[in-house]
Amino acid sequence: MTSEVSALSVSRSGTTAPSQTAVYVLGSGGHARSVAAAFGLPIDGHVGPGLAIDDEAALRLEPSSTRFLNGIGFVGSARVRRDVHQRFQGEGFAIVGVRHPFSMIDPTALVADDSQVLIGAVLGAGASIGSSVIVNSGAIIEHDVVVGAHSHVGPGAILCGDVVVGEDVFIGAGAVVLPGVTIGAGAVIGAGSVLRDDLDDGLRAAGSPARLLGARP
Repeated sequence: MTSEVSALSVSRSGTTAPSQTAVYVLGSGGHARSVAAAFGLPIDGHVGPGLAIDDEAALRLEPSSTRFLNGIGFVGSARVRRDVHQRFQGEGFAIVGVRHPFSMIDPTALVADDSQVLIGAVLGAGASIGSSVIVNSGAIIEHDVVVGAHSHVGPGAILCGDVVVGEDVFIGAGAVVLPGVTIGAGAVIGAGSVLRDDLDDGLRAAGSPARLLGARP
């Protein structure tokens, strides 16, 4: 989870990118625009279907001089974001993370380089944020919370202390996860829910208190 050090330019947001490279955003929707704004440095364009550069054209660029921001949010599944991320990484491209200048990150928190911490988000002491995670606007990740790779914590969600979140999890806007709860890989928590109990892999829950809705499609 350490950043590259040589030949890097650092913006006021704490974002890092090699100084002589092109930076493109994967996607062009609302999340892509938020990520581009949080990046704090100029970008060279967006990548996606119907745009001047689509995925196939982007994959033909030179990995040594091209970086990407993953601007894909939750589009029915966290797996879409994960699959795009892994495809570009597999071709040798670096995925760059963002730390919005108006986020608050405790010095003891561990944040993967390619994760995204957006405006107003708070990461508490000892929090651990995995690869390609989105901590969306205004979300609060309290002390000693662990969030697994490719998970998405929605705007204004609160994860209380010692929560453990598996990979590919989606936690909806304004949801609250109470202390010590474990959420299994691929689970979905509905917006505004209050989750008091552990949730197994691949299950969906919603409501206050959250109730099991069955398996994720």
